[in-house]
Amino acid sequence: MCERAARNVERAVIHEGPYRLAPEFQHVKKTTEEWIKMSEKEKKDHPKKISPLSQTALDEETELPMDEETAVLGNFNESGLPEMFKASWRNAEVILKEDGVGQAPGSKTNKVVMSTTSDSLHLVRVTDRKLPVCDCEGFKHKGLCSHVLAVSFQMGSLQRVLSDWTPDITRQLQESMPSGAGLKENEKGRKRTRKTHREEQSTAGFSERVPSVTPTIPPDEYQVVFVKDTKALTCYGCGSKLRNKPSDAPPPAPYDLMLKHRERRVYQKKGTIQLKTITQDLWFMKISLQVSRDPESVYYHVRKTCVLAKCDKILPRNITITEPISEQMSEVHKRHLSREFGVLV
Repeated sequence: MCERAARNVERAVIHEGPYRLAPEFQHVKKTTEEWIKMSEKEKKDHPKKISPLSQTALDEETELPMDEETAVLGNFNESGLPEMFKASWRNAEVILKEDGVGQAPGSKTNKVVMSTTSDSLHLVRVTDRKLPVCDCEGFKHKGLCSHVLAVSFQMGSLQRVLSDWTPDITRQLQESMPSGAGLKENEKGRKRTRKTHREEQSTAGFSERVPSVTPTIPPDEYQVVFVKDTKALTCYGCGSKLRNKPSDAPPPAPYDLMLKHRERRVYQKKGTIQLKTITQDLWFMKISLQVSRDPESVYYHVRKTCVLAKCDKILPRNITITEPISEQMSEVHKRHLSREFGVLV
């Protein structure tokens, strides 16, 4: 709650969000263009000019209790949703009260929705299907999330979404089931071995191996590419999904651009271990990190926060835009690059 209030104070400086600066603090106000040009340190220190002890600094909109009279969405107990969506319902309330639903650039139907846990945005695709589709992990696992609830309420289709939603019991059971469940003790961890002959493994009859050639990309260079020209599925920085498979349609502009970079990737290798007690079996998830031996291509959203999640810094001179890519870019793409990295195309 405190983090959200701090973000709202920053948004009030540029005349956005649920708060507004009081008359005696108008000297702190900045335009969006001025705010973009400020360094991260300046952005962090600027709101401190508003005294935290002043009760008149902001026209506060107190967050109201979740009851039938003040809730935007209504009473959760009357929604018909299972208990696991109670937190999603509450987060949707926060999104709506903070005006956190906007129109996705380049699309008449899709929406972008604020995250209640970070500064990132989620894309909600509104199609002819029964339910809108969100790119967040919650929707992936449960088929419904706070972002879809907020968008549905704004579009006047919340009741239809609530009545059409049905739980995918099979998927939820599969995701909660530990690896190796259903196998006997002597079957767990058993691997099929392949019988080979020593003479078949001889390489005497082969010529000298020709080394493969990988296109060289300077270590500090980030190439602007279109998602449609890659097999990228996930942003390496924030970890959010771009699409489910390479054949899926790319996101709308400007989110159909990515930054391609060559670096040693860090993988999370997961496994399960089992501990037995007198009363029950306990399952634990074991996670180990592995680093690729050679540099590999990774893809980032064209967002500074995504790149800085993995790298120390990125400068405008590090970004490369080829002529074929530049010719395909629209004004929406160019404004987005300029706003995020100060790159002029």
